[in-house]
Amino acid sequence: MQALQRAGIAPGFGFLRHATGFQIGEAPILFTAGCSYLRAIVEVLLNTLKVAVAGSFWPRCLVSRWDGAPVA
Repeated sequence: MQALQRAGIAPGFGFLRHATGFQIGEAPILFTAGCSYLRAIVEVLLNTLKVAVAGSFWPRCLVSRWDGAPVA
């Protein structure tokens, strides 16, 4: 704990309210460099969910084309 204090680093989650200073390329909702780290985490989770959903449907569509069976 003393090492953190000497380095000027405050322990805790207060940093989540600070501005990120970076952009996220494909954000499902508006995200700018002035948004908080908490908002960045939400954006990353939404992007992950988007990729997971897309990734779960594409293989099913491809398989249904190969074997001729309809997608259930």
